[in-house]
Amino acid sequence: MKKPKWQINFRDLPEIPKSKLWLPGGKETLEHVISKKLFIGKEITKEENDIMIKLGLFYGILYKSLQELDYTNFTEKDFENFKNYIFYAFNYILLFTNHLTIYKLYRVVINENVSGSKKSLTKKGFLTYPPQHIVAKINKYNRANSPKTTIFYGSETIDTALNEIKPKIGDVISVGVWKPLNLNLEFISYPISHSERGYGINEHSTSALNAFYDLKMNQNETLKKFLEPYLYILGYEFSKPIKHHYEYFLSSLFSEKILKKAENRNERFKMECIIYPSVGNKFLKSNVAVRKDIFRHKFELTKVIEFEVTETNFDYIQNQKDTESINLVKFKNLKETKNIQGNNITW
Repeated sequence: MKKPKWQINFRDLPEIPKSKLWLPGGKETLEHVISKKLFIGKEITKEENDIMIKLGLFYGILYKSLQELDYTNFTEKDFENFKNYIFYAFNYILLFTNHLTIYKLYRVVINENVSGSKKSLTKKGFLTYPPQHIVAKINKYNRANSPKTTIFYGSETIDTALNEIKPKIGDVISVGVWKPLNLNLEFISYPISHSERGYGINEHSTSALNAFYDLKMNQNETLKKFLEPYLYILGYEFSKPIKHHYEYFLSSLFSEKILKKAENRNERFKMECIIYPSVGNKFLKSNVAVRKDIFRHKFELTKVIEFEVTETNFDYIQNQKDTESINLVKFKNLKETKNIQGNNITW
């Protein structure tokens, strides 16, 4: 196996511990070996215990350091060095699952951005995930995908989706209302739990963190100290505001690792989606990133809503109970259609 050009140092970020370096054979590290023992309740040595404590401290320092890292002055070389560091820092993936019931997801697009025209959309494809060749051409990182992958992003409410894209006055907006083909189906999701800004505000994030605290009460103390700072890094990366698309790198890397290779895992860890607090919507509701194959085979477009934005107020207090309530913009020329056949939308 060709040795990757990963590096153990980058700027002021903490040096990669030796326990994260690959053991002979290149398939696992001491971190992998010892954590497996802890998860199954096997006794570890004092030396192994010290290694896990130090790894927890490493993740804790990394958590604080990433919050202070300035991505805006990265050169292309800086970004390559940063990636090679992060590959080492996150060569260990923690998997937790949550069975998620989805009733509706809303996908909001600006017509002109997806079709080149303000005219009504007539193809369902404009309201799904973007084609891979378009993603590659744009060449930017997103919250749960890199330029090498595409994914479906949906929101719990129309207002949440509007706050993510923040349309301007004069934009013609289309809202795709998607439902699972089977409303009784539970999706295997990865919940982003340890979001300091989302806790107590976002229902899913709060529930996931409370579930983690219930779980860890029965776990080894060393394992607790190892897990928590790791998960706080993820919580931060999925819920931080963004100034430069490079800042999405860590969350996109993590997303691809748990979703792209999901088919190779056992049934329990075949992740189908990731649910995380909406930064644009001030953490009030969640977004769901769904694997494209899961979305393609398990969801259907049931309705399309279109309107033209006449006024915006993204600080407006929203109606959280009515998922289709539109509070953040004023609009005109609203119309709806449920006439969808194959890939065709008829108005």
